[in-house]
Amino acid sequence: MLEKVYNIPKNEIHLALKELFENSLIVLEDKNFILFALSVYHKYNLYFADSILLSYKQTQNLEVITFDKKLNKLLN
Repeated sequence: MLEKVYNIPKNEIHLALKELFENSLIVLEDKNFILFALSVYHKYNLYFADSILLSYKQTQNLEVITFDKKLNKLLN
């Protein structure tokens, strides 16, 4: 969303979110999982929501069903 609406390069988004999520003042239920999903977002060039789904599959072996062709290919 930030990329397309505000024309911000994905690498800048990744670095800004990483810095934000690693901040000790930010409390997340599972900070390590979110940071992993952020790395998946950067590595596979996915939407962040899709990177969370792929991360669930990779870290917790949860079944993920999607109509998104790119994500489906990575899940299988």
